[in-house]
Amino acid sequence: MNSLTKMCSVFSRLSLWSVSTVACFLLPVHSALAKNIDVQLFGEHYTLLLPEYMDDEDSRKELFSKADAQGNNLLVQFDEAWWQTQAMQLQKALNDQEQSFLSGPRYAPEALTPLARYLRLLMPELDIGAPISIEDVSLNEIQYGALFNLLYELRENQDNASPEAYLTSINFQPRELIKRNLSRLSGRNFTCLYQIDDELQISLRANWVNCLDEARPQLLWVNQVNINYDEASTGFDVEKSNISNFVSQQSEGKTQYQNDGREGFDPFDLALVAIELNRAFVSSSAGQRYTAEDNQLIAASLEQLRQQHAMSFSDLRDISESLQDFIRAQGYLLAKVYIPQQDFRAADGVVELAVASGILSEIHFRNIEETDYKEDVLIPAFQNYLMQPVSSDLSSAYFRINDIPGLSVQAGFFEPGEENGQTRLNLGLEEEDWQLQVRSDNYGSEATGEYRVLAGLDWYNLTGHGDSINIGLLQASSPSNTSYGFAKYRYPFWGLKADVSVSYEQTQYEAIGGQGANTALSQGDLSTASLAFDYRWLRSKDLNLSISLAAIKKTSDTTVTLQLGDKSVVDGLETEVKGAQFDIRFDYLMSSLRALTDWRLSYFSGNQTDINQGVTEKDYDKISLNSDTLFLLPVNLFGQPLRLNAKFQAIHSSELLPTFERQPLGGPYAVKAFKTADFTGDKTVYGNLQLLSNVSSLFGSLGEDHDLSVALFAEASYGELNALNNQTDSWARFQAYGAALFYSWREDLRIELSMSFSGSKDSSADFADIISEPEESIYISMSYRY
Repeated sequence: MNSLTKMCSVFSRLSLWSVSTVACFLLPVHSALAKNIDVQLFGEHYTLLLPEYMDDEDSRKELFSKADAQGNNLLVQFDEAWWQTQAMQLQKALNDQEQSFLSGPRYAPEALTPLARYLRLLMPELDIGAPISIEDVSLNEIQYGALFNLLYELRENQDNASPEAYLTSINFQPRELIKRNLSRLSGRNFTCLYQIDDELQISLRANWVNCLDEARPQLLWVNQVNINYDEASTGFDVEKSNISNFVSQQSEGKTQYQNDGREGFDPFDLALVAIELNRAFVSSSAGQRYTAEDNQLIAASLEQLRQQHAMSFSDLRDISESLQDFIRAQGYLLAKVYIPQQDFRAADGVVELAVASGILSEIHFRNIEETDYKEDVLIPAFQNYLMQPVSSDLSSAYFRINDIPGLSVQAGFFEPGEENGQTRLNLGLEEEDWQLQVRSDNYGSEATGEYRVLAGLDWYNLTGHGDSINIGLLQASSPSNTSYGFAKYRYPFWGLKADVSVSYEQTQYEAIGGQGANTALSQGDLSTASLAFDYRWLRSKDLNLSISLAAIKKTSDTTVTLQLGDKSVVDGLETEVKGAQFDIRFDYLMSSLRALTDWRLSYFSGNQTDINQGVTEKDYDKISLNSDTLFLLPVNLFGQPLRLNAKFQAIHSSELLPTFERQPLGGPYAVKAFKTADFTGDKTVYGNLQLLSNVSSLFGSLGEDHDLSVALFAEASYGELNALNNQTDSWARFQAYGAALFYSWREDLRIELSMSFSGSKDSSADFADIISEPEESIYISMSYRY
């Protein structure tokens, strides 16, 4: 068994403190014999493992390289005679300190607090002129007087506990005491000497060549770290108290501040200082004739504290970098924390850090001359961010510009501004002048035209202020009895946060029903005009909130011609609705749930006027709620996560609504196994649950341009039709399930296909024979944009 193995055995038998097996390791040395030093403290034996000195440099290098390759700690080399001398001196020093703990004054931990407070004030004073070590610093009479006065108070308030209880109360650490004495007696720079777990190993931290002679870092005693902010930092949303608390935590970590100690000091460390003070006090005749040796003993004990609790400039730099990361994590992307020029020997233990917030002083659009826009149109989107610290909220301005139809912001970059601490944001723009979209589907009804084609044109930035106009025409076929047209003009203002719009749309249709000589021809003309104000209150990646207010006028003119044999009966109804509608809409990205949800709440209040052999008026209200939520499930299929889409729609009115205001329970936008005309209600609820899987990977390398998803869905709806007078309300309930397919090519071509396989229904008796039987239905839509 070699010496190292024996040592692990010795360590495992120690009774006072447990020894981690990690601390015992085998070092691949040659055949060199290891020397052990045994010392005794309070009846316990402690062993220091010391390898034999190697004066052959090549052998040393080989030893260290082998150990280094295996990631082991290396052992410091000294000659045997040197160690024998150190061992005797070490044991004598330990005996003296043991006697001091047993028979000398015993200081209760709470009584050490005044001494700890004074040491916090004394250490910065000793730092002056001694940045590396204070062991050779001579204390002045005032400092001696203060220390001896504190010692006198300690001697007057001694702890009467037993030796064992006293050692426990001050958190006595025998291995730390051995290490400190060895370091002090050897006169060596034992930055290489450190303790592994509960063992004492003399180990090499880094480069073996310069370990013994490596320079100690310049230390600084820090009691407080102050933060200086530039003027723009007043715009920080980060509480200054949070920043101060963060810096305090970082500083306490670097200085090994012990919250359960006395002013951050371990009572054991304070007791050691008190022991040396007591020795000097006795040898100097109560402080009357203190010598250089007395000074050296006290300074050495204080240096031990300083090495533990002082801060290096590297530590201070780490704190500044951590604080910078902390502030940037709060959204201030360009904030910078640095160590300003200051007097580090001011003897007050206070150091300063400076925070430069990173002011956004200018916005520059690199290629704006290639567009039809002027900077004064786009700059207002950034108005709230100019001359403020750059924060992640700046993305809100990006989104507001992207809200302008036909305009998008490209990647940007920051560069230094004209003055120190300022920055300029450079952005690129991409503009479209117009967009044409063609859409075809079979969403129409059999009576008014099942197949429909819609052509729409969007024309952007007519006046150079981000306005737009949208026009479109729809024509149905089979039969070709429906025509629809719309036009809308939109103008943004208020820093691109709001816009005003005016729109008009009109539908004309014919429907023929009946059999043989008895037929009914329905002809209708429905028009809607509106003036709306929209305000995008919040705009960001995670949360968007907008409100709108619109004045609306709807007019419906319906004529029904009944052909009963050779007789014709003509009846008509003209309805006019004037009202106002308020909408609130928000979408929210729920990162923790991996979900995106979109909600819209609408309230309409209107006045309905019916003209049919007289004029009748009534007021009515309608509330509607729509939601669409998409979840990413923690299950992958074809290399993509499954998605769950939940949709919900509801309307409510206590009045009998005009026919064009009611909500259908069936059709392409509701339960697809039923027809749009089967049932429309004044109070309705619709829900759809859809499970989607992206199968684009089936395209292989073509998947970059193609996107294909398949889905299974289940849906249901319920509605009530308010009755006139005191009659009973009618109701119906539909259910169905099916499958769907969604395909897109470069986001220009889109195809949606849904197939409803089956369904069920239930209703009040008056609709039992009117509602059609559920049937398999296929709805398809295709759109392409230019």
